[in-house]
Amino acid sequence: MKLRSVLLLLFFLSFASLLIGQTSGEAPRPQFERLTSQVGIYHEAINVAVIQRNGKSLLIGSGDGTILEAARQLGINSIDWVLYTDHHRDQCAGAALLKKAGVKIAAPAAEAEFFKNATGIWDGADTILYDRMNFRPDLFILRRSVAPDRELEAGETFRWQGLDIQVISTPGPTDGSVSYIVDIDGKRLAFTGDLIYGPGKIWNFYMLQKRFPGMRGDYWGFGGMPPWPTT
Repeated sequence: MKLRSVLLLLFFLSFASLLIGQTSGEAPRPQFERLTSQVGIYHEAINVAVIQRNGKSLLIGSGDGTILEAARQLGINSIDWVLYTDHHRDQCAGAALLKKAGVKIAAPAAEAEFFKNATGIWDGADTILYDRMNFRPDLFILRRSVAPDRELEAGETFRWQGLDIQVISTPGPTDGSVSYIVDIDGKRLAFTGDLIYGPGKIWNFYMLQKRFPGMRGDYWGFGGMPPWPTT
């Protein structure tokens, strides 16, 4: 009975919060926001960066891939490439959709295995869910394999439509994640994926992982403790 009361209270609080948000008078955020004349942000499951140049477009991240349906209405030209910062599914769930539509995909070389062998990792998931101390990666990966058209090494430059996009190693949300830096429209822009998520926020429990002495990775079921002292 108590549990039912708590659930009902949570439901009404959530509903009230929704109503307050709808009546606050704040204008809804547009689906596509332009940062510079050639760079915009498409808001969906994640913020998808859109660089438009010479009649073509390049994405950084794709989320669920809904940008394919919205592109014409939003004035987004032919999508040529999508660059991924890491293998987590919020970033690349739409990878197969984009590739089927003829978009070339690029992934960090250190993360490529989780694109190419996602199906195999899931097929073996039963062996790692309960008794794997080095839980790397977690299972926030694609459900089916998608082969990248290009694997990007940290430190190299990806050239596209006269732009030099620098690939920078920024491990954090995943071990092999990268950021992309480009000079465009008189600005230097960095696309960091989940590396910078929000003030004081973590997006899953694994951000609190603790590494035990002698472990190569982290223990997936234990968090909130300071690191072991080193000598």
